[in-house]
Amino acid sequence: LNIFHSWICSLAEALITFIAKEDPTVALVCRTMRVIGLRLSEAVYLRSQDIHLKTLTVTLDGKVNHTKGARPRHVKVQKGDPEFLAALIAMGEARVDGHIFAARRSLPNRARSHVQLACQELKIPPLGTHGFRKTFGRS
Repeated sequence: LNIFHSWICSLAEALITFIAKEDPTVALVCRTMRVIGLRLSEAVYLRSQDIHLKTLTVTLDGKVNHTKGARPRHVKVQKGDPEFLAALIAMGEARVDGHIFAARRSLPNRARSHVQLACQELKIPPLGTHGFRKTFGRS
């Protein structure tokens, strides 16, 4: 753990793997946060049309995507994973509303609970879900 309060990528992946056994949807939200650098609410409200595969960017509309302060946000995906981004796009395109995740109201609390439990079980410093976003900055 360093002063930036992030995990190293291997710890973040260990948490995601652990969580995937119990709740694959929450694990996918956590991976989305880690790969794209999104806050929990932004990941949960991500839509297929927000992801731009050619430029490896994500453009968030503050009100639709629940960004901090409802401000628009543009994210360049560092070390982009085109296959992962394409899979997210396909998930959103399969839904009428374009959102990648269903159960958006309950998903944040599920994610927080699973991350807390996974940290306890794996004896990893608890940084909450925000640790995945911070790990993005380290990659």
